[in-house]
Amino acid sequence: MRQVDWHTVPERVLTVRLDGALEYEASDGEVWTVAEGGFVLVEDTHGKRHLSRHSPDSKLVLWITVPDGFDAPMTT
Repeated sequence: MRQVDWHTVPERVLTVRLDGALEYEASDGEVWTVAEGGFVLVEDTHGKRHLSRHSPDSKLVLWITVPDGFDAPMTT
């Protein structure tokens, strides 16, 4: 996997993996994996940061900016 060292995002984003997989590691040591077709809301625009590990076949990501103050309603 290709690692991107500790970084933040410039703004809140919803990322959708269109191919490959990605592993995130938070500064507190929590690790989670996002598989192809999966998504994650990334909100660390400042502060502690995260690192990411990308699978070699990971090339396409849909990057959706989430406006400040926007919170999606919970649905069941």
